[in-house]
Amino acid sequence: MTQRKVKNLGVYRPKFGLERIEELFSSINPNGTFVPPSIKIEDIDLAVYSFFEEKEEGAIILPSTDKKVPLISVENEEWAEYAKSFDIQDENLTLKLPFASFARNGVPSFGTSDITKYNFPEGYKFVYKKIPRFDGSNYYLDIYKIPHPTPVDIKYQIKLFTYSRFDTNTLDEFFIKKFSARQYYVSVDNHFMPLIVESSNSEDKLSDSKSDRYFIHVYNLLCKGYILDENDTELVESIRYKTVNIVSS
Repeated sequence: MTQRKVKNLGVYRPKFGLERIEELFSSINPNGTFVPPSIKIEDIDLAVYSFFEEKEEGAIILPSTDKKVPLISVENEEWAEYAKSFDIQDENLTLKLPFASFARNGVPSFGTSDITKYNFPEGYKFVYKKIPRFDGSNYYLDIYKIPHPTPVDIKYQIKLFTYSRFDTNTLDEFFIKKFSARQYYVSVDNHFMPLIVESSNSEDKLSDSKSDRYFIHVYNLLCKGYILDENDTELVESIRYKTVNIVSS
């Protein structure tokens, strides 16, 4: 029976002490930071809006125009004022369709995400992270106290206004495909948060023969995200390592 000689088994031999610190430094992104950056509610708003405004192959192309659907981002209380300045009517005061509106619904509330569970009343949960640091002459090991993120639920609404049933079918197919697994994850600065379709309905204006007849499809969404404040990160302790040079006689 012949035996094969294996030159390299690919076994990783962990390093310790100063060698391990130098190994960590070699893998550091010089433009990065160890402190988790803040995640605000407006960051989540932008991520959800960008998901529908994407310019890649996944953009919503409407059959009636063969173009990407115009998406207007405006809060519900500002819509009446915004409609006066936005060019959505022609010289005959007829709506220029299709277009879609994007708005946040209601007030963000404490989240139902499973990223954190209640432990003690009004208590915070923390993780401790050891960060190597070099000031040019000495190696340090900084210990940071990092709080868990706070979950938040934010609701959004997408409305499509169009004269064409083919356009509404296209939007429906978009949602059915994207949310076939019930939820779709949007990236908020590389933090992935689930987006869920809570409900959908139609508000079609088809009964009044004396006015414009058009379709309105509505999708109500829920983002189960979280927020984080980088100012809550605390440096607990800093340990300095001494370099000892051993000279053999």
